[in-house]
Amino acid sequence: MTLRTVLRIFLWLTVCSASATPPLRVGTDESLPPYSFVRDGKAAGIDVDMLHVAAKRLGLDVEAIPLPWKRVLVLLEAGELPLAMPLFKNPQREAFALFTGPVHLSQSGLFVRKGNEFAFESVDDLTGKRIGLSRGFVLQDDLDRAIRAKKVTAEEVGTIEQNLRKLAAGRIDAFAGNVVSTRYVLRDSPLGAQLTTLPRLLHASRPAFLAISRNAPLPDRARLAEDLRATLDALHRDGTYAKIVESYLKP
Repeated sequence: MTLRTVLRIFLWLTVCSASATPPLRVGTDESLPPYSFVRDGKAAGIDVDMLHVAAKRLGLDVEAIPLPWKRVLVLLEAGELPLAMPLFKNPQREAFALFTGPVHLSQSGLFVRKGNEFAFESVDDLTGKRIGLSRGFVLQDDLDRAIRAKKVTAEEVGTIEQNLRKLAAGRIDAFAGNVVSTRYVLRDSPLGAQLTTLPRLLHASRPAFLAISRNAPLPDRARLAEDLRATLDALHRDGTYAKIVESYLKP
């Protein structure tokens, strides 16, 4: 092989490398098992699997980046993360994010200490109580309004595990969180024998979405949103979502 041929190959490889499109970066919660968490240093979970299946069907290259949830929201709003999941839809978030399809369907409920259950039919029954929340999460509109009106005291921490330890220690009256995620954490925890869920849910089924930042420099953002929405909806209809969920929840 001549020197000229070697130089040509080197130049071709350099041009190809420079022109390669980097993967779409998708921020995800580092502490919401089984939906999104860190395993062996990488993002894993139901949402991450849904993302990769959808991306494969669309021919997209994506990279899931696990971060503290509050940071995910800040970076998405600033446009430093082009996409993020899982977001509940509300007017405040719609101002900076374009919502595609759901990565999972969420049930939100109240966890309490056994022996300290209380009647719960509406958010009014939480007046005067201290409710633990995971930082950055929006669970239920009426509860959010009650917190803003100072009828309910909200105490935010970073993870489900921290909230459960506070609940078991009697430092909060209840923990409001994702039912599947919290039960997933409790199944391997000694706290599982101490805690229970109130019968009435905050939300029986609420979609949690993959969202696109309105401030990120993405070409054809609307087309990308529509393609992702259609593909994620199809994954729920064709049974793919149910199979992924089952793979995480089976004993």
